[in-house]
Amino acid sequence: MAEVVVKNNNEYKQEIKAGSHSLLADVPKAEGGTELGPSPHELMLAALGACTSMTVKMYANRKGAHHSAYHPRSESRWRTHR
Repeated sequence: MAEVVVKNNNEYKQEIKAGSHSLLADVPKAEGGTELGPSPHELMLAALGACTSMTVKMYANRKGAHHSAYHPRSESRWRTHR
């Protein structure tokens, strides 16, 4: 079972504990954050990219195919409206 715990330290900065790993999430200074970590949208894109890359690697391994480096790229056009 995977467990992730998020603590709110101020208005936007979030302390994340994912298993034995610790990281921060925040928003850019222009959005009122402190920019000490990736935004939640960047973390989501990173998770999707990592999942895609790992899935391609596992599929290639199962098929016995040669697998060179694979670098998925994700982009978001999300903007905050105040």
